[in-house]
Amino acid sequence: MGTVRDLCMVGLLVLVAGCTESNRHAKNDQGGAPPADGGGTLADGSAGLEAGAPADGASTDGPAPASGRISIFVKGDHSKVNFKDGLSGQTATDFKIAMSRYQVLRSATDPKPALCFDHGSKPAVADMKGDNLVGYCETKKLPTGVYTHGRTRVEWARYTVEGVYHSLGQKWKGKFTFFRAYSNVTYQGLPYSAGHGFISFSALPSIKIPFVYGPFPPVPGVKFDTIGGKLYMTFRYTKPLPIVKDDKGAHWARFNWKVGEAFRWKELKRGGYKTGTWDVSANLSSLEPVIVHGVSNYYITSSVD
Repeated sequence: MGTVRDLCMVGLLVLVAGCTESNRHAKNDQGGAPPADGGGTLADGSAGLEAGAPADGASTDGPAPASGRISIFVKGDHSKVNFKDGLSGQTATDFKIAMSRYQVLRSATDPKPALCFDHGSKPAVADMKGDNLVGYCETKKLPTGVYTHGRTRVEWARYTVEGVYHSLGQKWKGKFTFFRAYSNVTYQGLPYSAGHGFISFSALPSIKIPFVYGPFPPVPGVKFDTIGGKLYMTFRYTKPLPIVKDDKGAHWARFNWKVGEAFRWKELKRGGYKTGTWDVSANLSSLEPVIVHGVSNYYITSSVD
């Protein structure tokens, strides 16, 4: 059996923060269109916000109003992708992303972004199994203007994949769970600084490896900023979003992540390795390299598309 130091080699994998396949902004061209009213539910299946105390623009008095609002959704898109990369793949499970704050901007460098909602220390957790309402605000609380960008604060992400760990002639089949704190957070009662996290393996439950993750790969159209230990992700809308104070329209924006078969690796020919199985080894030369880390693409849809 390998040592804890051996299993640390797995930490060379990067948690989903982007991917090597090109990303893009586009309408939903693979799969059904989003609901016309921007409908969706939270990770727990409820229609309103998760328990907590959203501040400022976000309401906590029952479900979001039927009009005069802007709603923000995060969705995992599982539609089939015709990969031509020669890699093997699987869809990550138990894939969650926690977000706590959302602002709208008149430009990518708007010095005074308008706050839509802030959940404080109790973020909304989006489950990549489906569609998630992560927050909303009433348009009467936003200044009149034409907004071109959105900015969200991301707290953490976690996902799980299946694999086989090989060491000293033995092998264990199990699940690898990756956790990364994007901002300074407390997760399951433990504090994590931005960029820190862990990797655990279900077949060897005593092993939970603390890990410091590397920098983000470039993602076209998205800017990452860590300010005061908090990660902010700024992205442009497909089309500008006009907001008029007291507008009665039901506006929405949805960030769609392509997750189907998006944990992708290069197969190696080694004794005991099987095609279609992600094989992990303490020996770096025998580790099947991961090329795409859980998300192969993304696109943004909105009520103005």
